[in-house]
Amino acid sequence: MALIIVEHNQSPPALYGAAAAIVARARGAAAMHLPARFDPAALEACQHVTGEGALVASGLIWFDRAGVPLSAATTPDEIVKRARDGDVVVPISGALTDRRDAEALLQAAAESGEPAEHLIVEAADDDTFRLIDAATGKPAPFPVLVRDGYGRLAPSEPRFAHRAASAPVVRILVVGNPADHLDINPATLAALGDAADLLDIRLAVSFAPPAEVLAGHAARLAAFADGIVLPGGANMANVPAQIAIAEEAWRSSTPVVGLCLGMQTMTTAVIRGASGRNDINLAEVDPDAALHTFVPLMGTVPDRHKLGECPVVTMTGSRLNAVIGALSTIRSNHRFKLNPQLIEIAEAAGLAVTARDPDGAIAEGVELGGHPFFMGMQGHPELKSRKGAPHPLLKAFVEAASKHA
Repeated sequence: MALIIVEHNQSPPALYGAAAAIVARARGAAAMHLPARFDPAALEACQHVTGEGALVASGLIWFDRAGVPLSAATTPDEIVKRARDGDVVVPISGALTDRRDAEALLQAAAESGEPAEHLIVEAADDDTFRLIDAATGKPAPFPVLVRDGYGRLAPSEPRFAHRAASAPVVRILVVGNPADHLDINPATLAALGDAADLLDIRLAVSFAPPAEVLAGHAARLAAFADGIVLPGGANMANVPAQIAIAEEAWRSSTPVVGLCLGMQTMTTAVIRGASGRNDINLAEVDPDAALHTFVPLMGTVPDRHKLGECPVVTMTGSRLNAVIGALSTIRSNHRFKLNPQLIEIAEAAGLAVTARDPDGAIAEGVELGGHPFFMGMQGHPELKSRKGAPHPLLKAFVEAASKHA
């Protein structure tokens, strides 16, 4: 029984927890974590959702992906108490962890008499890391860790094998700023990599920064894509760019998938096009818009927040039903739902609601008939994807994009 602290100071927030998750899996240890602090401008830094419904640092997705259960942030005393019953791994970061919390954790462990191991992640370059024992300064008994092109960190001796040059290349456009996905919230790129691995496809991923899209380059950016991803996230400044790119995907019959916010923007694009009105928007983006495509989840609880592992029921005969099955679950993190008053307009344009919550009150998935692939879910399929087991929706999307290539 021991406390194992894994300190990763050189990494961007996207790797917070990545090395610690590898250590936890190798040791068969539990995972706990301290509260994380973020630059207020880094809106995507706290977007991972645990199965039990806690919103935590985006980089902690690596524990889920390693099969190590993760709960909400806790205190140094609670961590030390848990370490009395078994090994516990805790990630810390000079940039994300309050130094006082980290020091309190070490002090609490020392006062309790529980053994504590402190490992430091040392960077050899931007993508290669090794674990050092803080007490001795010598390498810990772990292989070199290497970050692949999809942002995933894994043991390697000495590097990942490169995919065969003969594997087909599929061009994927992700709408958003590169740093949001490469440095802050790693889930979308990792999930795309999971699908590419299983399908033996090489993805050439590029990004459509909102400023560039809104400067009039939406058509040019979309024209070079075999598939387009409208990702989720907390940054509402991305919404106009997502809507513009969704319109291009609709017009050009380019495969496109919408993840949470992305489902909202692709739906808004279709409703705008079908109605001929541009004064329609998400309530979260423009409270004063003439008509709102997505409205608050009020129900009986003010400011209702749908958060955690939630059931989804798909419509019989829909493509989404064929892809994910009749009954599934998805990680949710949203306070808004499709405005029921606009479903008729959407359906008239061919956009059908193909998944709902068990009560039938919330649209959980949409798809556009007659399009090669125009599908979205209100939750976050990328959070359920794993290496060797990509989420079925993202696997189907990459398959569609490869056929479009």
